[in-house]
Amino acid sequence: MRKLISIVVAIAFIFSSATMVLADSKNRGDNRYLTISRAHKEWAKVNKKDKEKDDKKEYKNKWTFKINGSSVIKYGRYQLPISPVAKGMSADVDYDKDKGVITIEKGSTKIVLDLKNEYATINGVKDENASVFKEMNKNKTIVLIQYIASILGFKVDRDDDDDDEYVIIPNLDNPKNIKINTFGSKLMENTINSTTINMTVTADITAGQATGGKAELYVGSKLVAFDTLINPDDTFVNFNIGTTDNAGLRTVIPFGGKVSIKLYNKDGQYVTSGKDNPKLVVDYELPVFAGVTSAVYNAEKGHLIVSAAVATHKGDDVDVTKITLYDVSLQRFHTLTDDDRTGSKGNVNGDNQLVVKVGSFDKAALKDFQGNDVTLIFTAGTLLSDVAGNTFELITPIQGVPVTVSNSIVTGLASPTNVKITTLGVTTLDNTINSSTVNLTAIANIIAGQATGGKAELYVDNRLVATDNSILPYDTFVNFDLNSTSNAALKAIVPEGGKVTVKLYDISGRSVVSKENVQLTVDYV
Repeated sequence: MRKLISIVVAIAFIFSSATMVLADSKNRGDNRYLTISRAHKEWAKVNKKDKEKDDKKEYKNKWTFKINGSSVIKYGRYQLPISPVAKGMSADVDYDKDKGVITIEKGSTKIVLDLKNEYATINGVKDENASVFKEMNKNKTIVLIQYIASILGFKVDRDDDDDDEYVIIPNLDNPKNIKINTFGSKLMENTINSTTINMTVTADITAGQATGGKAELYVGSKLVAFDTLINPDDTFVNFNIGTTDNAGLRTVIPFGGKVSIKLYNKDGQYVTSGKDNPKLVVDYELPVFAGVTSAVYNAEKGHLIVSAAVATHKGDDVDVTKITLYDVSLQRFHTLTDDDRTGSKGNVNGDNQLVVKVGSFDKAALKDFQGNDVTLIFTAGTLLSDVAGNTFELITPIQGVPVTVSNSIVTGLASPTNVKITTLGVTTLDNTINSSTVNLTAIANIIAGQATGGKAELYVDNRLVATDNSILPYDTFVNFDLNSTSNAALKAIVPEGGKVTVKLYDISGRSVVSKENVQLTVDYV
C-alpha cells in the first residue's frame, strides 16, 4: 500500500553532516534497526560539542520535533522519521512498502531511495556519493533524515532551548567578514562624513546555500540595500548604495549604527550576520567657527580660552599649531606646538569656545607675555576637525584678537548673589511677566576670576531659560537676555512662574547655585 504524506510548513535549520552512522546492527529481519530513542542518544552525544561551539543564529520559523515522537518508516537497518521531512522540509513523502522504496519530492527535486537494492537517485540520476549505502556502512543503522535534508537545502540541529528536541533549519551559514568601503575626498575606516558620496559593502557566504535567494543590508534597524542576484558559485554578497552625492547618501543613511546582513535562501528562510558586525560612524556636519569675540590666557593654569559667536561641535579637535600669540611690547611671536609630551591640546567645549590646555613647552615660551597688549592670530588652514574626518577650513587669517592675560589662580567658587530681573513691555511690574511683557533680562553678581572661561545658567522653577557663555577674568557679574520679541515667544520660553536661580560653572565644570533668589510671577491672561 502506497501512503502519501504531504504537509506544508515554513522553515528550518541545519546539521553538519549529510548522514549519521549509529551502532552496529547484530540482528536481521524486522529487528535490524535501532530504536529511535537509541538513535537520539547517539546523535546527541556526537553533536553536543559542536553545538556548544556554534554561534547562536537567528532563523525564521524554525520547525521543532522530537525523534522519539515521530512516525517512522522502517526497512531493515534503515529508518526515516516522516514528519520532519513532510512538515519541517515541506516535502511530499511516498513509501512503497512492498518494494522498499521511499520517494521524496519538493519543487523540482525528486529523491528516490531504493532501500532494498541500496541506491539513491536525485532527479533520475544515481547518486554515487550517497554515503548511506556505502560499503563502510553495511553493518550500520542509518538515520536517513540528514541525507535528505542536505539535498533539499536543510540540516538538522539540536534545539538551543531543549536538548531533547531538534529543529529543521535552512542550510545557511551566517554571513561573515563584513567589509565597508566609502567613496569621497576624505576617507576614514567605517565612516561616512560630509565628503562621502557612496558606500559599498561585501560579506562572505558559503557557496550554494543561498542560490536564488537574496541578501539585505541594514544600518542599525534601517534597510539600506539589497543583493538580489545570488548564483550557485557565489562566495560573497555585495551591496552598492548607488548614490552620487552626499545629499543622496544622507537620505538613504541618515544615522550610523551596527551594520548587519540578512541572508535568505530561495524559500525565504534567513539567517543574520553574527556578533562581529562592524559599527558605521555617520557624521555629515562640518565644524563651524566664526565671529571671534575675545580670548583669555591664564598663565598659572595654562588655559587659553577663545570665545566666538559660533564654535561647533563639542569635542571637536583644535589644531593648536594654527594659533599664534603676539606680545606687542616684547615684539615677540609664539605659535603653539602639538608635541604629545610637551605641546598643547585643544577642543571645542560646546559653549562656543575653544579651550586649549597649554603644554609645558608653550607655557615656558609665553611666561613673559603680560599686560593688555597681547593679541592672538589664527593662521589660515584646517583649524577644526572631528572623529569622522569633517573639517573647518579657515580661508582668511584672523588677526588682532585681544588676549586678557591672567597670572592668578582662584581656587574657590562662590555662589552668585543679588539676582535681579528686568522685564520689558507696555506695563511693567517688579519680578512680573504679564500679557504685555515681550522680553526678560537678568543679572547676578560673581567674584572676578573664579569662573573665568566657565558659564552661567538662568533657571525659572528649574527650567533652563538662558545662558551666559562668556565669563572673562575681570567680570564681576553675569547677565542673561531671553532675546524674545513678543509675548507669545516669551510664553514659549517661560510658560510658568517660580523661583529664579543662577547656576555658575568654572572652567573645570564645578558649579554652585545662587542663594539670594527672587520669585517671578507669570500671568499671561
